[in-house]
Amino acid sequence: MDKQVARIPLRVVTKDEIICRIEMGLFVRRVVCADAFAAFPRTESGSPRMPLSVRVARNLIWLQATLALLGIVLLIPELVLDSDHVLENLLYAPFYLPPLVTGWLANQWHTRRPRIRHATIAVQVAIPVLDFVHFLVEGTFEWVLTAPWSALIVTLLLLRPARTWFTPTLQTPSRPAPPVAT
Repeated sequence: MDKQVARIPLRVVTKDEIICRIEMGLFVRRVVCADAFAAFPRTESGSPRMPLSVRVARNLIWLQATLALLGIVLLIPELVLDSDHVLENLLYAPFYLPPLVTGWLANQWHTRRPRIRHATIAVQVAIPVLDFVHFLVEGTFEWVLTAPWSALIVTLLLLRPARTWFTPTLQTPSRPAPPVAT
């Protein structure tokens, strides 16, 4: 008796599909990401290129975080040299935290997760709000500088290229894989 074995055709998974699954952190059975990043031009290394608006926003955030770090570095000698106003000087420290958080978030953009974009927008909105509260308490005008800066970053992150960059879509393969030879 010759048993007939049912053969299930196996689909060959390409290297690009595996890399795409790993980059997106997806474990999908039926929908395969053939090239979810087709909307973006590729660099020489083959990875998708970040849109200009997103790169500009990232660089503005890094500059903002660098200035916050510089402010912390300048705050430390002031704490040491002016021991009479240590508590007052320490009250400025929390205002340096949001720019540092956005700098850390900008370093997470390679993951392309939408929640990273949303968190960056939320922290960028919080920066001028905190500076305005500081204005109400102390009478400083830092919010006049931080509000347009943050508004520019938020605007860049709300543009269509940024939304597309942070929400890659799954696409079905344009042509099915050839059947495996038996």
